[in-house]
Amino acid sequence: MPFDGLFLNKLSKELNFLVDGKISKVLEVSDFEYILQIRANYKKYNLFLSMSNENSRINLTNQSYDFPQTPKSFTMLLRKYLEGNIINNIYTYKNDRILVMDVKGLTEIGDLESKKIIIELLGRQSNLILTKNDIIIDALKKDSSIDSKRIIFPNATYYWPESNKINPFDLTNDKIKEYFSSFLTSKDLSNKFNGISLPVASYIMNQKDPYNEFINLINKDIQPIIYKFKSKNDFYYTSIGYETIKEYNSLSEMLDDYFFDLSLKERIKQKTNDLALTIDNKISKLENKIINLNNDLKESNKAEIYKLYGELLIANSYIKEKSDSINVINYYNNESINIPLDIRYNIIDNSKLYFKKYQKAKNAKKYIEEQINITNEEIDYLKIIKSQVEHASLSDMLEIKDELSKNRIISSTSTNTKVKKAKTKILSFILNDGKIVYVGKNNLQNEIVTHKLAKSNSLWFHIKDAPGSHVILEDSNDLTEYDIRMCAYIASYYSSFKDSSSVPVDYTYAKYIKKIPGKRNCFVTYTNQKTIYIDPEKEIIDSLQQKNIEF
Repeated sequence: MPFDGLFLNKLSKELNFLVDGKISKVLEVSDFEYILQIRANYKKYNLFLSMSNENSRINLTNQSYDFPQTPKSFTMLLRKYLEGNIINNIYTYKNDRILVMDVKGLTEIGDLESKKIIIELLGRQSNLILTKNDIIIDALKKDSSIDSKRIIFPNATYYWPESNKINPFDLTNDKIKEYFSSFLTSKDLSNKFNGISLPVASYIMNQKDPYNEFINLINKDIQPIIYKFKSKNDFYYTSIGYETIKEYNSLSEMLDDYFFDLSLKERIKQKTNDLALTIDNKISKLENKIINLNNDLKESNKAEIYKLYGELLIANSYIKEKSDSINVINYYNNESINIPLDIRYNIIDNSKLYFKKYQKAKNAKKYIEEQINITNEEIDYLKIIKSQVEHASLSDMLEIKDELSKNRIISSTSTNTKVKKAKTKILSFILNDGKIVYVGKNNLQNEIVTHKLAKSNSLWFHIKDAPGSHVILEDSNDLTEYDIRMCAYIASYYSSFKDSSSVPVDYTYAKYIKKIPGKRNCFVTYTNQKTIYIDPEKEIIDSLQQKNIEF
């Protein structure tokens, strides 16, 4: 994606209204993500900073985030040095992917102190560095290795990343034109000028007049878009010749929309040791186990044959000679049958061997059938969990992880340290007529929604015959078609069929929902249901007012 220096240059200008704003709070979102709460122009803004390997960026955000209960030491340091500071300037360094915020604030003894927040958005080398007078106070990612070109460590001198490229904004148009006369490929352009990514350089060099296109592009006002590029979506501050998917009013709005789900998945993967992949692997292993069990079941089905062989050998016990097989008449159908024998034993002893095989196969069949049922139930359970993972927030996923740990499906990572357990957050929607809809996004929440929040006359919604959320319409009085359809939209979207069409959704009163004895609480049965068919639409879900309630 072309989050290049030119893009960041435009973004820094968009964020310039934050100058003279006050940093009121520093919030830790994850190991590599932070939010600076800034008070500017009598309003509060959340500036999101991500130094992740895959999704590094900076933008204003309106999204809701889960914050860890115990912040890391680096977060505490940022709070100490930045909270209460005033932003003096926001700019990029030499049109590179480095954004700098000059800040000023009082020390603990009341002295005025200037610092720099340096945000290096360099892919896997992305970093957040705090400096004073070119000396590093601290950095998110420290590097003191001997082989490092720069030492990033407290009290070390900060050096800007080295680059042989030229800042095009330091050049006159005539000088830029002179350079363009020597460019033959897009790589020539990208390698010469700082901040010009290869996709953007490719677009420029493919125009009839690359020089003029370049001048127009670097001076162009922002018109943020997400566009289609090689079957994937990408973004830039203006069109660079590809099919536009969506337009935005600001770069921050676009980045917030583009990255939120991506960074959430990365955050969840980081905090849960890629729980989604673990679940997929366990389902795959269980499905292979079913194949093996079915093969064993086929073998155990030979029990009746072993019994027949034993009976027929007893009926022919008068035969004394030993051999490796014998032909006898099956008195059940009067047909000849060949019975394999162990040449070491006589007919009676061979019959005893077959009766032993019969008893073993008979016992094995019962055990194998039990194991098949248990394994299929485990697969069904994990498929429910897999469906829940697709819609889970970080707090939802931590609850899922805790449930799997308690069920001994994954190993426990708990320690002896007592940690205050966070309250469960139940997603709720407020319909246009004021009615409240509760959504369970994992089994713990489904239990709360269906068996604690729901009243006997509350309406319960669930996708038909497939994994999905328990959805409760709290008040079913004065029920309208709108109420039913909106709840069905929600139930179909928060299910394994969210990308399907004409999805069947069952609904009934909560009093008709019963737990299934002997099964996990996520399995319920219900009666007196009706069914509505609905096409899940994210836009309809997003149009509703959402609120998380703690339980």
